Amino acid sequence: MDDHHHPPTFLKTFSFPDQTRFSATIHESIFRVAANKSRFSAFSITSCDNNSPTTGTAHQVKRVFEPVLPDELLIRAGESLTLVQSFDDGWCLVGRENNLFVATPKCLFRPNTITGDGIELGVVPAWCFIRPTVGLHADRPIRSTSLGITQLNSREVASRDNIVSWSHLQKLLENTTFTDFYQTQQAGLPNDALLEASEKIATLEIRKTELLHELQRVETELSIAKARHARLVNQALPVASLPNEILSTIFLLCHGTKLILTRATARPFEVVVSHVSTHWRSVALGTASLWSAINLHVTNQTRSHALERLSAQLTRSAQCLLDISLHLSVSDGVSDILYHLVPHAERWFRVSISTDQGSKDDIYAPFQPLSVPNLIHLSLRIGNSEENNDTPRTEYPEISSTIFLQGAPSLAFVRVAGKVVGNIYPPLATIRTFHVDAWPKNLLNVAQLHSLLAALPCLVHLSLTGLSIHLPRDPLQTTEPTLLPSLRSLRIRGNATPCFRLLSLLSLPKLESLSLQGVVTFDSVVIPSLHNLTLTSCDLSSVDLESLPRSFPRVTTLGIDDSTPDIYSLLTPESMTSISWPVLQTISLRRIPGIDVVPFVNACLRRLECGSPFQRVCLDRRTRTAVKAKGLLDGLRELQPVENVDDNETWPSDLGYEDPDDTWY
Repeated sequence: MDDHHHPPTFLKTFSFPDQTRFSATIHESIFRVAANKSRFSAFSITSCDNNSPTTGTAHQVKRVFEPVLPDELLIRAGESLTLVQSFDDGWCLVGRENNLFVATPKCLFRPNTITGDGIELGVVPAWCFIRPTVGLHADRPIRSTSLGITQLNSREVASRDNIVSWSHLQKLLENTTFTDFYQTQQAGLPNDALLEASEKIATLEIRKTELLHELQRVETELSIAKARHARLVNQALPVASLPNEILSTIFLLCHGTKLILTRATARPFEVVVSHVSTHWRSVALGTASLWSAINLHVTNQTRSHALERLSAQLTRSAQCLLDISLHLSVSDGVSDILYHLVPHAERWFRVSISTDQGSKDDIYAPFQPLSVPNLIHLSLRIGNSEENNDTPRTEYPEISSTIFLQGAPSLAFVRVAGKVVGNIYPPLATIRTFHVDAWPKNLLNVAQLHSLLAALPCLVHLSLTGLSIHLPRDPLQTTEPTLLPSLRSLRIRGNATPCFRLLSLLSLPKLESLSLQGVVTFDSVVIPSLHNLTLTSCDLSSVDLESLPRSFPRVTTLGIDDSTPDIYSLLTPESMTSISWPVLQTISLRRIPGIDVVPFVNACLRRLECGSPFQRVCLDRRTRTAVKAKGLLDGLRELQPVENVDDNETWPSDLGYEDPDDTWY
C-alpha cells in the first residue's frame, strides 16, 4: 500500500460525522420511541438530533453469520437487535446495548464501534432476521451502499493502512456515485428517497419469504386434496365394491396368465397392480402368494435394484412356497446374491439358478449345508457353451460335490448344465426327471455314466444333451449296458456321442417315448415297448429312416418337422402288406413347407386306401397355412380329424407345469 499514491481526497470518503455529536444522540435515536414516528427517521443516522427523535425497532436474530469487515457485528441466534438503518445492498445497521455485548473475533482492521453510551453498532445482512427455509441457502451480500456507515475514530487514523480495506478501495474506484453518496452522508444531508427504497426492498424480501412459505404450504395441501379426491373417485367405482377376497383371487388368476406387455408396461404383474390405487395396493400387498414367484435378471448395472426387489418379495411372500428364477449376468459376487435366499430355504419349491460366469463354488458354498424339505424342481447352470469352444477336451472329475446335505426329500426334477455337470449334484435318490446339458468338449467315461445312472433308482424321464462319452478304442471290447428299469421317456439332443452308440450303453425294457433332436445318424436295437417317436431337426438319410420302423415297430404317435422330407415315402404304403408302422394312429407336423404338402396328403390317402388311416392329424399354424395355400385343407379334414396344435409341447409331457429353462439348449 505504501507504494501506491492516491489523492488524499479518497480518505475523506471513510471519515464520519463528529464523534461528540454522534455519541450524544445515538442512544436516544435508537432506543427511545418518540411521539413523532416518521418512517424515514427510524433508518437515518446523520439526520437525527435532539429536536427530531427517531424510532428504533427491535428484531430477533434468526440466523448467524461470520463477520469479515471491521464494521460487521458478531451476533447470536435468538438475541434481539435494534434496527437503525437498512440499505439496498442487503445489509442493515443495528445496535445493541453494552450488557448484550459479544466480543467480535479479531479482525484484519479494527474492532466495531462502541459509543460513549455503551451501544455497540455494527452491520449485519438483512437475512439474519428471516427464518431459515429448507432448500434455500443464504450467501453473503456484496457490500456497496452500507460500506463505511459506522463511525470510526478519525483521531486514530495515522496512515492509510489503518483505514483503507481492499473492498472499500475497489468499490471506491469503480463507483463514483458511491463516493458522492457518502460525501452527502458526511455533510449530514438526508437522502430520504434512498432510505425509502432500502426500506421497501427489506419489506419485499420479507414478504417474498412469507409467500414462499405460503406457496409450499399450499402445494402440500393441494397434494393431499388431490390424493383424497382420487381415493374418493376410486371408492365410487363398481370394482371397489368387490370384497377383498374376490379381488385377491382375481389378482392371482391374472398373475398366472400370460399377459402381452408392451415395453412401457413390461413390469411384473404384481408390481403393476399394486400401483393402480391405494385400495388395490393394500390388497396386493396382503396377498402373499402374489409375491411368491421371483423372476429376476441381475446385471452389474441392475444389481442394487434387483436385490432390493428380491428382498421385498421375500418379505411380502410371508410363509408361501417360493418359485425362484435367477439369471445372473454379473462379473463377481454370485454367491453373495445366493446367500440372500439361504434363510428361506425351507420355503423353496422350484429354484432355477443360471449364471454366465463363475465357478462351482459360487453355488456349492451357499447350498451345501442346506435342508430343502419342499423343493421339487432344481435347475443349475454355470457358464455357456461359447465359453467352452476354445478349450481343449477335458475329463470330468472322478468325485463330484453334493449339495443339500441336510436332505431334499421332495426333489423330483433336476437339471444340471455347463460347469455344474460332473461337479455338483443334489441327492439323487428321489429324482424322477433328470436333465444333463453338457459341453461336448467335456468327456465322461463309461464308468462315470454307469455310476451316475445307478444313483437314480426312481428315474422315469432322462434327457441327454451334448454328452460326450469316452468310449473304449478297442471295437471288440464290449460294455455291459446300464439297466434303467423305470425309464419311460428318453430324449437325446446333439451328436456329441452318436445316437446308436449311446443307446447301446443303455438297457431300456420299459421305454415308451423317444425324442431325437439334432441327430444326423441313427441305428438301434429293437425296442418293442416304444410307442411315441419325435424327430426334430434330424437330417437323417433314407437308409437311417428305414431303420426306424425296424427298431420301433409299434409306434402309435409320430412327430416330425421340415427336416425329414424323405419320411413321406416311408409313410406311403405300396400295398396292404407293406405298411410301415401299421398301428400308427397320430401324426403331428411342425413347420412343414409347401413343397411337402402334396407328399403328405398322398400318404394320408394311400394309408386310408390300405385300411390303416391316421386317426388324428395335428398341424401347427405354419403347416396349416401351407396346406391351405395348396387348397387341400378342407379335403384333408374330410379324410380324418385335423387338430390345431400351436403351443410348444413340454418335455416330459406329464411334467404338469412350464419349464422355461428347457430353452438353454
